[in-house]
Amino acid sequence: MIKTQTKKIMVFATCILVLCLVFFNLSCGLDIIEYYEPPYVTINPPEPENIDSNQKYILFRTNDSENTSISFKGTNVFYKIYNNREDARIDRDKLKSISQNDYSGTSAETLITNYKYAMLNNSNILCPKSESGSDYDVRIDFTDSNKFALIINGDEQKPLRAVENYEFNFDSSYWTYDNERDFDVKYNSSSATDVWYVQFFAASVGLSSTLTEQYSNIVYLGCISL
Repeated sequence: MIKTQTKKIMVFATCILVLCLVFFNLSCGLDIIEYYEPPYVTINPPEPENIDSNQKYILFRTNDSENTSISFKGTNVFYKIYNNREDARIDRDKLKSISQNDYSGTSAETLITNYKYAMLNNSNILCPKSESGSDYDVRIDFTDSNKFALIINGDEQKPLRAVENYEFNFDSSYWTYDNERDFDVKYNSSSATDVWYVQFFAASVGLSSTLTEQYSNIVYLGCISL
């Protein structure tokens, strides 16, 4: 009787060991999915259907304080240029709807892959996490047409397009849309206006164990006219 019980225990222990080894081998090399908290807006974002030509800046705040994982790297900003305000509005509504129903952090992938939004300054980590883990303000300012400003945690630089790092200058006297070059533009040939609209989203970003980018849900930052 004792030998039978001992044998059963040994068989059970062996099964547990085998299961652990199988689980270890299957999980080895797979990414651990992290979920990050998105940044947040600190003012009402300008909407494309109600563009105020005097409000030519975007303001938001990073969410470093809630993203305590060591894999968290900072915050990224995405943009797309439109020559038709209605096109900007339609894309905004669709992307906001996707973000409201995103529970797996895939809305940023949809933003990039399906809607062709580009990274501001062509930077994977535009706003690096602070050493102190504190949130900080980011301002994208087009108020002065002679000096566009990107102010990150007090440091100022130029906001640049991802297309060969072009500046955001849409003077119609020299700027012409190029279908092959301007991948950051959604161009509507039926629009006769000279006004350009730049629409922004942001997301927190981290790197997995295999150096794969992982994003939080996206946040709508606003749309401005140039």
